[in-house]
Formats: sequence, C-alpha cells, structure tokens
Amino acid sequence: VATVHGSDVFGLQAKPFAIIKGWALRRASAVTANSTATKAKVSALTRSRVDAELIPMGVDIRAPDPDAVQRIQARFGEGGPLVVFLGRVVEEKGVLDAVRAFATVREQFPTARLSVVGRGIDSDTVSQLAASLGRTESIDQPGWTDPADVVNWFTAADVVVAPSWFEAQGLSVMEAQAAGAAVVATEVGGIPDAVEDGRTGILVQPRDPEALAAAVISLLDDPARAAEIGRRAAEQATQRFSRQATAMAFD
Repeated sequence: VATVHGSDVFGLQAKPFAIIKGWALRRASAVTANSTATKAKVSALTRSRVDAELIPMGVDIRAPDPDAVQRIQARFGEGGPLVVFLGRVVEEKGVLDAVRAFATVREQFPTARLSVVGRGIDSDTVSQLAASLGRTESIDQPGWTDPADVVNWFTAADVVVAPSWFEAQGLSVMEAQAAGAAVVATEVGGIPDAVEDGRTGILVQPRDPEALAAAVISLLDDPARAAEIGRRAAEQATQRFSRQATAMAFD
C-alpha cells in the first residue's frame, strides 16, 4: 500500500522522477492520498491508471490549557484582537502577505496585534517589512513553540491566517480548526477540502494581501460569526480529521 502525503509527488518534478513515481504508484496494490489535490496528482502521474482513495492525514485533537491561553493573550494580545500565523517563516507560506495584510487590519483595529509563531529563512525579512510599514511595535515573532502549545496559540487567537501559496493538505489549517479557531486560508491545494468558504473558514486567493485583510477584518467586525465558524470547524475536525477518524478509514 502506498500512502501519498504530497511532497512525495509534488516535489522533484523533472521528467525522470515523474516516470519513476508513476511506475511505483502503478505497481502498488493500493494507493491512498491525503487530499483531492494529491489524489489528482497521483492520477496525473499514472496517466489516470490509479484512482487513489482519499484518506486525510489526521491531526492531534487535544483540549487547550486555559492558563497557557490566558498567558498568550495577556502577553501577545495586550487587550486587543490577536491575529496568529503559525508555521515556517518562509515566503511561500504567505507570511509576508500576512504582514502586509495586517498593516491594513491595524488601520481598522488600532489595538490589534499579529504574532508570527515559528522561524525560517524569512524571519529577518518579516522584521524588516514590519519596520518599513511602521508596525514593529504591533507584530511579534516569539519563535517556535512547543507542539503541545500549538492548540493554545490557536485557541488564544481571534483569527488565524494561513495564506500559503500551496499546501498539499494544510495540516496547520486543520489543527487551527480543531481548536475552534476562525481561519482565513488560501484556496490552494488541499486546503478547500477542510475549509468550506464562509462556513468552516474563509478562503481567499494566494498572494493577495488586500483580500486577506478584508477577510480578517470581516471576522473581527463580527465576533459572533467568527465564533460560529470556529464551532463548525471544530465539529468537522473531530468527525473527519482526527487521528481516530484516519485510523478507522485505513481499517
């Protein structure tokens, strides 16, 4: 059985690698894919000879620590709305789009703050861009967080942004949803499998800071709507994206 997670088929696109991948997939007794985007790529590599079964990769669903959530909100929210980006701090994750969008959000919500949680080759670029936009004091970079604290960050956030340029599945989006967060994500790769626009999150096009800002502002303007989106997202995550649900699908 071949289980395809994304990077194994979307990486190394040169023709010789594509031939080898297609050969290996055709010889598997069964193939699973973690998203519709990955499933489509498997079909393309095998010239439609393999119809992979769609089984999302599960996420760890755990209860937040109320004390940790309160500490995050006190230290990084400072009484205003808290927007959170969590992941590798590299341009293709849309982190610079998030910073540019936040500059617009801040005009509407002067006490809002953005936390860029993670590290990467563009961490310094984030600092430079924040300075050029005059937002140094309202954008924090606390670095990587312990995996056990991920749920606390997502729970502390008023809005979570996931503006990646491409994701085979989008595990961080699903983790944020599992925490009941209102998520604004990009309509790329496998993300639409998890985010039903306007119901379990908001979808925008990649590389569009203006659209990202407008979506964030719409949620901050209507906390009741944001809470309802988060509630539906958490319910969906439990039913479809938990590790238990994934294990049952493989049985």
